[in-house]
Amino acid sequence: MQIYLGGTNVTQLVTDVSTTGSRKECARTLRASIVQSPADNNLPVVKVSNGMPVAMQADGQYFAGMVFSYSSSTASNKIDFIAKDHGIFIKRNKITYKVKKLTAEAAAADICAEYGMPVGNLAPTGFVFSRNFMGVSMYDAIMTGYALAAAENEKKYQLLMEGTSVSIIERGSYIAAAIAEGENLIEASYSESIENMVNQVDIYGKDGKLKQPVTGDTSYGIMRDQVVLTNKEDGVAKAEQMIRDHGMTRSGSVRNIGNAACVAGAAVMIRESFTGLWGKFCIESDTHNWKSGTYTNTLTLAWENTMDAKAAGAELKKGKSRPKGTAQFVDPEGNPYVWD
Repeated sequence: MQIYLGGTNVTQLVTDVSTTGSRKECARTLRASIVQSPADNNLPVVKVSNGMPVAMQADGQYFAGMVFSYSSSTASNKIDFIAKDHGIFIKRNKITYKVKKLTAEAAAADICAEYGMPVGNLAPTGFVFSRNFMGVSMYDAIMTGYALAAAENEKKYQLLMEGTSVSIIERGSYIAAAIAEGENLIEASYSESIENMVNQVDIYGKDGKLKQPVTGDTSYGIMRDQVVLTNKEDGVAKAEQMIRDHGMTRSGSVRNIGNAACVAGAAVMIRESFTGLWGKFCIESDTHNWKSGTYTNTLTLAWENTMDAKAAGAELKKGKSRPKGTAQFVDPEGNPYVWD
């Protein structure tokens, strides 16, 4: 591991480090502590301040950002600081920009170029659209193009930083690791709940009369809600969406031997018989932790591959899409992934 703070190598002073990321947060966060003591003159003094550049390289993971907050106390022998990578500028900067007949990837590249953000790999969509963005974040503007593309090709996309460059990946198309009991799995947990389930929705007209019921899975007993129609509302579509939104909820997580490729947006293959976690899962959020010479991951898993869909800006003209492509799952070496 190598950590630089304000250009100074502080690796030997670091006690623990963690990095985190999630589907909706294009900026990764680094948390670290460095040993400092007002009573020990043998320790080199490291001045920490907001805005200081932070760079880290550890076990294949790279981080480039700056300090956003720090804390110190005479009662402690360390300084804690939190850094964000350059994705924070994608979230925090609002823009005014007109996209006219560009693909989602070309629009993303143009927006980044206009506002001085380097571009890495942008997932190709072939989807052409036009949009007028006023007072929206760079993130919302970029992801609106990709959300419109996703509605056409049914793929899911995520924005993240690769070093200091903006990249957009297709969620779940990359298998980061296989995690299995007896091998690299440390701990697994799984839970499910029907606490908020709705499995039948009765559609009523404005006259108060029942028009029709829409029913889902009632094997747990009927849990009914109602919807009252407006003049132009599609009651069946709304009822079906309510049932989908209030189905069984599942949550799962794993802690495994550290793997730098296991970040939000990638997928993992899991084999764990006790909890029943078995198969392919997208990573919803990730935490990488280095402490006392041990590197581990904690991954929150997603049962449905979803994206942070945005619908910013004013539509200028409906876009067109090219024919759909076929996704291929590959391993870290780029070879087709086979799961026995």
